Amino acid sequence: MTAREVVRFIEEQVPKLSGEEGFHYGDPDAEVTGVLVCWQATVPALRHAADNGCNLVIAHETTFHPDDAKREDDWVPNRARRRVLDEAGIALFRSHWSADTICVFDEFARLLGLSEVAAGEGFFRVFAVEPTSVRHLAQHAKRAVGLDTIRVAGDLDKVVSRVGLPWGGLGLFCNVVFLQRIVENGADVAVGGETDDIGMRFALDCGLPLIETSDSASENPGLRRLAADMAAALPGLNVLFYENTLPYRWL
Repeated sequence: MTAREVVRFIEEQVPKLSGEEGFHYGDPDAEVTGVLVCWQATVPALRHAADNGCNLVIAHETTFHPDDAKREDDWVPNRARRRVLDEAGIALFRSHWSADTICVFDEFARLLGLSEVAAGEGFFRVFAVEPTSVRHLAQHAKRAVGLDTIRVAGDLDKVVSRVGLPWGGLGLFCNVVFLQRIVENGADVAVGGETDDIGMRFALDCGLPLIETSDSASENPGLRRLAADMAAALPGLNVLFYENTLPYRWL
């Protein structure tokens, strides 16, 4: 199969790709020897693909900076990633909104044990849970995503029962419209991916405690599922998942 034929598995599950998605490097018509699915095509991820015979990488986040469409070819990480892509003859496809739609959001909710929708639809669904403290919910989220520590903004003893999910980077200050929408849908707590100082303060002024896992930790489970579903749908094709682990540690 060619790379273009492989990614039809993704394209056929959404109405259309968003403008930020598609092939961003390499030859879409190359014969595929293996596929690697990852959160971001970092140098270690690309080397893992090359070492395991994968010449198609499907990445969720942007590979080049400032973004894939307007990359600066003299920026150090862009040169380093392009070098591995060229040496291994890898075609790079970005599946962002499509992967979110197919499985990333739903898998994050499933991982947290959330299934009862109290309000909203699509990504703005708010899930009902038995009344619990923010502290207890944060401990549950920490175990679910497999992290040793997480950050929490807000009153740990507040009792909550309506959970919104600003997964990925939707808790960041540049995406606070998402927090606004889930509050409008009745969320009284948020369990998300990545946030920041401004995003936290926005949430707190909404009366919304905010539990942060991380961008990659909240999305890796969905991408793992995407790889597994692709392997099942395309038997005989070597499909691997590469986990982008946290890039930092707590001291």
